[in-house]
Amino acid sequence: NPYLRAVHPVLDRYFCSGKSEVHRLDAENVPLNRITEVGMSQVDDVRAIDEHSKDDSLSEIDVFGGKLDVFYAPQAGRPGTFTEQEKQKVADSLVACADSNPDMTVFVKPHPNDSSPTLKAVVNDCETSNVHHLDATLSSLHCINAADIVVTKYSLVGFEAFLLNTPVLSIALDDPHWFEQYGDVAECFEDRSKMVEFIENLLNHPDERDAWLADQQESIAKFVEENLLVTDDPNGRIVAEIVDALDRPET
Repeated sequence: NPYLRAVHPVLDRYFCSGKSEVHRLDAENVPLNRITEVGMSQVDDVRAIDEHSKDDSLSEIDVFGGKLDVFYAPQAGRPGTFTEQEKQKVADSLVACADSNPDMTVFVKPHPNDSSPTLKAVVNDCETSNVHHLDATLSSLHCINAADIVVTKYSLVGFEAFLLNTPVLSIALDDPHWFEQYGDVAECFEDRSKMVEFIENLLNHPDERDAWLADQQESIAKFVEENLLVTDDPNGRIVAEIVDALDRPET
């Protein structure tokens, strides 16, 4: 995963998603001969999703799109990293934004490992029909493909969104150092009201939105090229071949 920060004591090989991770490991004094770029395992799935149109993916997740479709993808709550309170505050702001702007759509999908009822309760408490709580088992890639923008903190979904050329809004209410994971590509917020103001500006000013999207496409393409290895070979095959070639002690 390109956003993991800890360097684990692997004896033989570090598999990296791309150049940014190689540079980070090098800075941690990991020998370069133990580091190999293999890309992200999600690339194959991204290629398959990329064949679907936005309308295909909206149909897949059973959501009727609006003038601006926003996918909120929080990671699972973890004390000290991503709290239930932070998740609820962001969800509350997005739901309130959708309630005030019936032309937009918000769909929220919990992390597959998140069993908390927080998000479902926030959505169920609202009375607007343009906010949707999605099953955690749904494909996040279809959700990204159906969205105009993705809102998250530092989830891997953000990198999947870049692979699908979808802009990311990263909001961190309690730990903004994670912004560095997305370089200077994501729009970053520490204030919910500023995030909502930005979203409403995209919705209500199509010309500014089109100009921003054009800039985003260029920035995303550059980020992917510089940070995420995309190959024609499946990630698993690359890893398996490297592991198979490693020298093993006799037993």
